[in-house]
Amino acid sequence: MPPPKKALVDILIKRRDKILRTYLPAVNPIVAPRLEDNRLTFENAAVRADVATAPEAYRASWFLLRQHDRRDSSPVGSDQRDDDDRCPAGLPTTTGSFVAVDISR
Repeated sequence: MPPPKKALVDILIKRRDKILRTYLPAVNPIVAPRLEDNRLTFENAAVRADVATAPEAYRASWFLLRQHDRRDSSPVGSDQRDDDDRCPAGLPTTTGSFVAVDISR
């Protein structure tokens, strides 16, 4: 006899939650990065899913990209974050310029 629908739903929900708790904090869960008014903002999907606590600080390493290629890049500014979400001085503002930011805990 197959399990009732509610039991199956409960099993699937528990499995989903276990997968989230195991894998989401293990990767960099930064999502929805935005660069507006010289400020970097983003969300942490693991914190939002309530499977991790927010770190005390993040580290942001900024790079100027040449030819749209991360392998051909140069650092811009210094590593920073804590509560400071401002971008480093020297980011290009011309159309067609590309920057990359590596965000970590």
